[in-house]
Amino acid sequence: MKKSGVNLYLFLLVFMGGSLLSVSSSDWIGVWFGLEINLFAVIPFFSGMGLSTETEAVVKYYITQSIGSMILLFGSILMCFECGSFFVGAWGLLNWVLVAGLMLKMGLVPFHFWIPSVMGGLSWAGCVVLSIWQKLVPLVVLGSILSGFSSSVVVLMGGLGSLVGGVGGFLQTQLRVLLGYSSIGHSGWVIVGSLCNPMSGVSYFLLYSLLVSLLFFLLGYLDFSSFSRLGGGFSVSSVSAFTCLSLCMVSLAGMPPTIGFSMKWSVFLGMLPGLYMVLAMLVLGSLMSLYYYLCVIFSWCIIFFSAISGNTYLLSVGAGRWTLGVSLFVVFGLGSFFLVSGLCI
Repeated sequence: MKKSGVNLYLFLLVFMGGSLLSVSSSDWIGVWFGLEINLFAVIPFFSGMGLSTETEAVVKYYITQSIGSMILLFGSILMCFECGSFFVGAWGLLNWVLVAGLMLKMGLVPFHFWIPSVMGGLSWAGCVVLSIWQKLVPLVVLGSILSGFSSSVVVLMGGLGSLVGGVGGFLQTQLRVLLGYSSIGHSGWVIVGSLCNPMSGVSYFLLYSLLVSLLFFLLGYLDFSSFSRLGGGFSVSSVSAFTCLSLCMVSLAGMPPTIGFSMKWSVFLGMLPGLYMVLAMLVLGSLMSLYYYLCVIFSWCIIFFSAISGNTYLLSVGAGRWTLGVSLFVVFGLGSFFLVSGLCI
């Protein structure tokens, strides 16, 4: 137990240190070095959860991130030849090589191909790290180098990301793979929001992180792996967890007045004039995603009511109602607050 605790602290120290180094660096060598530290710290975490599918997923992730690192290092050298320095704020035509490397590391369209297969083999804890923290550093660096420059191509890729996330989720039966496509779609919204209005992009990412963390925690608690497979059966507290899980999925689908709708509404309000095609792609992708979110919820309802038929379950006074109350506040309370705030602005 003590050794496990030391390993966890060491992982967090190296993991956070690499990320902070990348974000705070003013030159591309520092950004690259921090991302490499982060990569070598997260690999043991991804492979140490005991799933049989982790090895393949970790190998795919490592190869993809290594290619992204090579592109990033190659682009920084080319930029040094063109601009005379490794300074992150310098801009040249060859900077698009750096943009491509960051997009590959983040899993943005058209470099999204690795996200579903990698997430499909990770544990739920690994999915949280992959969906949130591993996208944070490339997103921050990408936003810093594209601010003030023409970024219409990347904004267009964000719109296409929403479409890919919507189309890719169809006919998926594995929850992790489906949520991988969902992550691609939401990444499109984040990048569009970040480049059009940084505040809307930041608020979207923070609220999405909160929602996804709660969702993956509940999926791990109920041990869901597919639409029709439940690992541990239902208990009294599972009723509350299942209700919270359904609320999270409704919010992730963007149904008003949930927090998911307020996230998308903030991006809509912050979009630049003339981006009607990008807006249409974002909305169309969200509508397609709504279909498979509802399919997941309906499938879960069938499983749930089949499992509890003939038995009476009451919400426990303690943890069950407390968890349900927190989820209701996160999904509806915060959603209504940010929606009203956006309308007032």
